[in-house]
Amino acid sequence: MTADQRQSHRPLQRQPGRRPATLVTLADAANEVLQSRVLPQKGGLGIIQLWTQLLPNELHHHCEIVEISNGRIKVVVDSAAHMYELKLCSAELLMELQRQCPQAHIKKLKLVLGLLSGD
Repeated sequence: MTADQRQSHRPLQRQPGRRPATLVTLADAANEVLQSRVLPQKGGLGIIQLWTQLLPNELHHHCEIVEISNGRIKVVVDSAAHMYELKLCSAELLMELQRQCPQAHIKKLKLVLGLLSGD
């Protein structure tokens, strides 16, 4: 082993009470993850919970949110009849989602026919 290799494997020498500038505390790292990844997605979780509360009972088992991105909520509906019902109330649902969850910046509901994840 060369002198340079021994130098790079030496344990860090610290002064008590001081952190080296290159180390990050666990609290700082957790806060960074929270701010950059978790909180932006929290709007999505709030939207799904709010959607479940606002959705008419007869539609609960016939549609589901599959994507939330760029101000758009993509909803899969399992039949044309249920899609028609959802279209009738979609403007009101959208207005309530926008009102109750403004941080999500929802602009549009996109309804598509398809299979639900539980099917």
